[in-house]
Amino acid sequence: MLRKIHKISKGQKVLVFLVLFFLNIGLKSLFPDEADNNWSIYVVFFCMLASFGALGISRSIAGRNYQKLFVLAFIFYLYLFTSSLLGDTQYGLAKACLGLLVPFTLATFFGRYEWTEDEIFRYITYAVGIICLVAIIYKLRTGFFDRQQNYGLLGPIPFGWVSGMAFLSVVLRKERYFFHLFGAIFFFLMIIWSGSKGPFIAVLALSVLRFNRILGDKIIVKIFVCVLLIIGIYLVFTYGQNSRIVTSIQAYVQDPEGFSKGLGKGSVGQRQENYSRAINLFFQNPIVGVGFGGWASGAYYQEKYPHNILFELASETGLIGIFLFIFFIFKLNKKNTIMWIGYFGLLALMFSGDFSYLRYSLYPILMGSFVKTASDGIGNGGLRPIKKRLFQSG
Repeated sequence: MLRKIHKISKGQKVLVFLVLFFLNIGLKSLFPDEADNNWSIYVVFFCMLASFGALGISRSIAGRNYQKLFVLAFIFYLYLFTSSLLGDTQYGLAKACLGLLVPFTLATFFGRYEWTEDEIFRYITYAVGIICLVAIIYKLRTGFFDRQQNYGLLGPIPFGWVSGMAFLSVVLRKERYFFHLFGAIFFFLMIIWSGSKGPFIAVLALSVLRFNRILGDKIIVKIFVCVLLIIGIYLVFTYGQNSRIVTSIQAYVQDPEGFSKGLGKGSVGQRQENYSRAINLFFQNPIVGVGFGGWASGAYYQEKYPHNILFELASETGLIGIFLFIFFIFKLNKKNTIMWIGYFGLLALMFSGDFSYLRYSLYPILMGSFVKTASDGIGNGGLRPIKKRLFQSG
């Protein structure tokens, strides 16, 4: 059965997109960071049943293929829900709700309307542009390079994530004009400003992987972009001493062994310690793990998760959780350009964030499943000036 499409005006469409996008990011504020005895698991269980039952199974809202994926997510959520009872229950349930329940519920509302890839890319840049504007104004008052202060609406890690989403939304568009180049540079600088290395590494990896497809086959475009990159790198490393990413790279180049060895000279050493703990916990409980949210239990750790979703699931949910996660990811739609924003999120999850950050990856993937026409590639490449097509795509 085909999903029922609701017609709305362009202005209403923008509003719907922005509301759902900000809800996907901001609903984390509903979950307390500290233990709260009034926060009942039964309330979460009821919300899960209401959302998946009333929204996901309704064939008047979503298509049949989407609902099959919804059922698979429901099974995965049930396992995480049960596993949370064995670990840190409040934290585990919060991660499961944010990582799976929130993006699926919002995507079901999203699927009531007809969308194109270009609209999704444009609206993501609108939303993140608003976030960046608020962040710049806020940080000018509280400390522009003080990473301990939030970036306006978001903390440094999620700010880096959404900036990466906006960067890819600019460079993956089918038709890109000359001014889009400056938008890409702006959002890339926002990633560097955030100091979050996970999104930074993910964006670099995808940019290198799809270099030719993003820039097209025009030599003059590639030369122009390379010149801008050289200038940008020089300026960043010359005047970016307050940037956490810049100082980390410089420290690693000067003393790679000292930077990564132990816990005192950088997050690389901390990550290695986190992964080591995750591996030990996995071998202690290889089938079901120590319980979802329980990675940091039994010892004092500055962080509650290992900053790698595979190590996180392996140690907390065991082989069963890893299998469900990989099978679920494999079943996601891979035939649209929006999917590459999802790939960015999945790659960033190898270095940054916990399972709750899966919503940054999963929601764009689900949005892509509702596009009116989906392409198999990454646009037609190349940059075009605003009026004259001097840089035509290949």
